[in-house]
Amino acid sequence: MPIIGGRQAGVRGLGFQGAGKPNAPTINSVTRVSDTEVTVAYTLGANNGAPITTIGFTSSPSIALTFTNTDLDGSVNVTATFAANTSYTFTMTATNAVGASDDSAASSGIIPYNPYTLLETFNSSGTYTVPNTGVSEIAVSMIGAGGSGGNANAVNNVPWGGGGGGGGGAAYIFEDYAVSPAQTYTVTIGAGSGNTVFGNLVTLASGSSGGSSNGSAGGSGGSGGTVTSNNINTKASSSSGASGGTAGSGATEDGGGDPGVSAGGSGDTVNFITNNISDFQAGGGGGGGGGGGMINNTLNAGFNTGSGGAGSSGGNGGGNGGSGGSAQKSSNANAGNSGNAGSVNTGGGGGGAGGGGRVMPNGPSGGSRNGSAGGSGKIVVYGR
Repeated sequence: MPIIGGRQAGVRGLGFQGAGKPNAPTINSVTRVSDTEVTVAYTLGANNGAPITTIGFTSSPSIALTFTNTDLDGSVNVTATFAANTSYTFTMTATNAVGASDDSAASSGIIPYNPYTLLETFNSSGTYTVPNTGVSEIAVSMIGAGGSGGNANAVNNVPWGGGGGGGGGAAYIFEDYAVSPAQTYTVTIGAGSGNTVFGNLVTLASGSSGGSSNGSAGGSGGSGGTVTSNNINTKASSSSGASGGTAGSGATEDGGGDPGVSAGGSGDTVNFITNNISDFQAGGGGGGGGGGGMINNTLNAGFNTGSGGAGSSGGNGGGNGGSGGSAQKSSNANAGNSGNAGSVNTGGGGGGAGGGGRVMPNGPSGGSRNGSAGGSGKIVVYGR
């Protein structure tokens, strides 16, 4: 078909007599949405007599792009598998019934996928200072401290139950938080309870302590730690810590104490959106202590020893509960074990103490035991 003055003389059957292909569009800006997505803002050129129906994009370096080619409102999201630390420019075309426009001028370069790198790990309290160059955003992962295991206390000269396991510490992550060179943040790592804090942005309360025994009744497990965040307007995710295990009861007649009723819970995993940062798991609860055993010297029921109950296991990072103390006829009664502390820098709850044994009616009793400390928290800082 003949071209007259840059326009086709007609487009048969479409009713666009004398129409021409569109003028080249203009890319106004390209902004990063994520590691795999950018938003292109553009202005279409004149359609020269035939409506523009589709748009197209290419990149340099050239990779496969996904976008909606009928999105004609001046802004479109483009997704792709961008290479790390690589700058991309984009060109654009517009198409009508006559044909495709010339390519637009190339956009300014942009690096969609700029991976985070590990900057600093805090296993104890300190100060984080943003480097003078090369870091404009940070991502931070945090675990709060675990609570202490509950105590096994001597009450009314009877065998007593174990202490409950301590609750696990919470987990929190946030990404793409804008920072300035030399900016500082005070970092507090909770240890054996106590808050874990990053500047004025996030506070993780420690898991609560397990309940102490009440006579022969075992203590309940402590609840998991919680999160308070301020001024976080970027991507963030959190999980409360796991609950501690419930302790076993002391024996109420000749025989062994009950084992810890329930194990410490496992903390949930909190996932980073950015794909090159390791996920964090909230602290597991500590195990409950076992109950103390009992022997009654006035009875002849064939029992010579009342064994203490076994402590229950802790969740991830949580300490196991202590076993209960035993009692021997006409002899001795032992204190229970304290259980295991939560693992360092995991936020695991401490194990509850095992209850002490008792020789009845007037014999010795095992001593009291304190539960074990919860594991300390941790903060890891990444930057780009």
